[in-house]
Amino acid sequence: DLNSAVYKYYDNIKKRCLNGEKVPYSDLDVLNLRQCFREFSLEAYPALVALVWPEYQRPQVNPDEI
Repeated sequence: DLNSAVYKYYDNIKKRCLNGEKVPYSDLDVLNLRQCFREFSLEAYPALVALVWPEYQRPQVNPDEI
């Protein structure tokens, strides 16, 4: 799941940094972690808000109507 993936990538990056490695932005773990955060912000968090605080959920928007 998304949560365990975030911790997996975070722990890998943290361990490597603590061992003195310079982890570049182009590293696969960094890219995967960024993708997890993107997925969380676009899908998981809005779904959580809709469930917990329905009055704050994003309105449904039809792109054809814009």
